[in-house]
Amino acid sequence: MISTILLSGGIGSRSGKELPKQYCKLNGKIIITFCLDSILEAGLNEELIVVFNKKHKEILNTILNAYRGRFQKIFLV
Repeated sequence: MISTILLSGGIGSRSGKELPKQYCKLNGKIIITFCLDSILEAGLNEELIVVFNKKHKEILNTILNAYRGRFQKIFLV
């Protein structure tokens, strides 16, 4: 099994935004979804491990709902 680790625990303090950069939009698309889509395009859909900050669990789960079923397993750590 191939596991992919997505590092998404940053707080984005230098950006000056309310949310960390990975949860903000760029050209109408949430930045972390660019990563998720690239992982899928590379065929790395077996096991996704997302390292995240507990403060943002709700928003991350909302984003990942669109990807459930496209990855065999998703783990949040």
